[in-house]
This record gives sequence, C-alpha cells and structure tokens, in this order.
Amino acid sequence: MQANWKVVMEASPRNIDLTPGFLVELGDNDGLADRLAELAADPERRAQMGADGRARVLGRYAVERLIDDVDRLYRSLLDARAG
Repeated sequence: MQANWKVVMEASPRNIDLTPGFLVELGDNDGLADRLAELAADPERRAQMGADGRARVLGRYAVERLIDDVDRLYRSLLDARAG
C-alpha cells in the first residue's frame, strides 16, 4: 500500500485492517478474478484506492509516529516500575 498499489488479498482476521483494498476468501478464484477485473476496468477507483492505502500506511507507520509510540511505551513502563 505504501507504494500506492491497490491491494487484493485473502480475507482473514489479520488482514481486515489493511483495507482500502479488496478481501476475497481463500480459494475464491472467481471472486479474485472479479475484483481484479473491477480494478482493471476502473482507473479512477484504482488511483483513489492506491492513494487511500498510501495515506493510511504513512499515517500509521511514519517514523515520527513510531518514535512517539516507542517513547509512550517506555514512559508507561518506567511509570509502572516507579509506581
């Protein structure tokens, strides 16, 4: 998603939070083909889904965000140890 690519993947609990994109059930070859054909036929939707996915990844995994998350974790551990 960070590369601005569209995502079509197996539906599973670990992938639910990775949309925008399409989730298809494992083994649903017709569903996979339908979703790929849908993306192939709609360049505007492909572009929008790619941009949405990139924005989501950058918002969640930007270096500044990760630094803040680690800092918050360390502070909470230090507070728990001191308290």
